[in-house]
Amino acid sequence: MECKRLPRTEAVWQGQSVYRFKGMLAELEGVLPRFARVRLTHEDALNEYLDLVLREPTDDDDRRVPVATVSRRYALIQHQDTVAWVRKAFEEQKWDPSTIGITAWMSEYGERFRAEIALPVETEAVNVGDMLRAEVRLWNSVDRSRAFEVAIGWMRLICTNGLAVWSGDRLRKIHHVDWMSRESPMDFLLERLPRSRDQVAELRRWTEVKITMDKLVGWVDGDVSTKWGKTRAARVLHISRTGSDCAVGRHAEARKPSELEVTGLAKVPGAPAKTGNVYDLYQTLLWLAGQERSLEQRESMTAETLSLIATLLPQNMRGAAA
Repeated sequence: MECKRLPRTEAVWQGQSVYRFKGMLAELEGVLPRFARVRLTHEDALNEYLDLVLREPTDDDDRRVPVATVSRRYALIQHQDTVAWVRKAFEEQKWDPSTIGITAWMSEYGERFRAEIALPVETEAVNVGDMLRAEVRLWNSVDRSRAFEVAIGWMRLICTNGLAVWSGDRLRKIHHVDWMSRESPMDFLLERLPRSRDQVAELRRWTEVKITMDKLVGWVDGDVSTKWGKTRAARVLHISRTGSDCAVGRHAEARKPSELEVTGLAKVPGAPAKTGNVYDLYQTLLWLAGQERSLEQRESMTAETLSLIATLLPQNMRGAAA
């Protein structure tokens, strides 16, 4: 299992440094920390309503590090357990965890965790040579910052853009003492996968929705600028026109994103030299969201891509953008 501490210029998670793991599903549980909860006290005073969460010692740090205070009714879900549920479910499906690739991220002290685990099922084609791979996405925290969530996601193989997760493809479990009474995560995934495939198939129709330059400029100057700011909007427009990213110069408030001065940079993986349809624009938005340094900002922007794209679709084609 490869473990890398990412440069802070590349990634942070709520201000903390980020560790990234790459390897196989069978290896992941063994590299994740465990956490304990203890009574919250100071000298002879006890807080009757809160517990303290400690990260247990790891191979390279023998300290018990405090990471959060939580309610007594808070259900502490170990990151290792969330991965074990997926691994065991895969084994029940006769899928070998030692052959299934994963990428995972963890905050510096381990409070927050997310993982992308490849699903060994058939890929979906949107265009010739443009394939999407299904994966399980996990989120968890022990500091109340994120509910445990499992979802079906889709990854574009040509450029590793992760598609936004549709609302129906998410199963969220709050960290509460009664959380186990809810639906089984893997039952949800196996039941939902066929319907998720149907929504992926809808993306093929997005390639048929053509975009004129006038409409593109109006959308960038309006919807994209309002939601993501002028600099990101100007980058969306330049990528759509040229297939390459850009640096955006200083701008006066009165100027629109389409009027800003830009300097061309490197080609964006998987982007056409000139965007011609809504699907191409969707991929541009996803790629730009993925370049954000803040992991929480990446997730927020990725989720917003669907609402941005929906404004360009005919009314009868907005189902996959819901």
